[in-house]
Amino acid sequence: MESNTPYIIAKELGFTNSEAKVIEALYHLEEATVLQIYHRTKLDKAEIYRTLDKLNSKGIVEIILDFPKKYKLVPLNEVFKRKLREEEDRIKRLNEKLSTLLLELSPSLSKTDNIITDKFEFISGGDNIIKLQYKLLKNCKKVVRSVLDVYGPFRTIGYTKSIVSEVIKRGIEVRYLLPVDSINYEQVKELIKIGIDVRNLKDIKSRIMMVDNTDSLLITSNTFIPRYSKDDKALWIRSTILTQTLVQMFDFIYERAEKVI
Repeated sequence: MESNTPYIIAKELGFTNSEAKVIEALYHLEEATVLQIYHRTKLDKAEIYRTLDKLNSKGIVEIILDFPKKYKLVPLNEVFKRKLREEEDRIKRLNEKLSTLLLELSPSLSKTDNIITDKFEFISGGDNIIKLQYKLLKNCKKVVRSVLDVYGPFRTIGYTKSIVSEVIKRGIEVRYLLPVDSINYEQVKELIKIGIDVRNLKDIKSRIMMVDNTDSLLITSNTFIPRYSKDDKALWIRSTILTQTLVQMFDFIYERAEKVI
């Protein structure tokens, strides 16, 4: 599949697989009934109805009152502009919540003897985030846990594959949770070959790395691309208590997720 199709661009912008397929179908069909969309996408009809309702509520798909009812996509550039604004607003809200959380935690953390050394640091820029990941991986003693978006395997292969391979050779266990689909399947197979245990977690868009039970790295970005960007930002959490909480949630999901072979 070409890298500039409406489906690929929609996925990069954070649309779900079903939404991206419906968007691409309507882009080519211009106006279409549910049956026509079904023949093009092969999605379950109930899923198509749900997806159309969701896209219509966001102003991305218009309903044409005909018999049978038809659907029409607003201009494609407007679709992507709206999604970009939505993602930018989401990231802004996330950053505000993180800032509020840090302010709320700071007084209580400073009063607690066993976590008085906990620290929080914001990292800006993909290059700086990669350097920090190298540092954390080199210092890892037991387990690396990572939650990745659909392009996580591309970033691993492009930037951290060598250090991850070294970590695995030292006997460190590396676990990945990520959405596996046609976009990244070949890259996922390459990760499995070097010894990473990959589990499939559909529609996840988070980027989190936990090293042992001591360090966590939460990454946000204004872009949805298979590489690191100068727009990437991360929160480095050096906290045993908070990292252990994330690890417990990760392990709960990981044990129930489908293993990729």
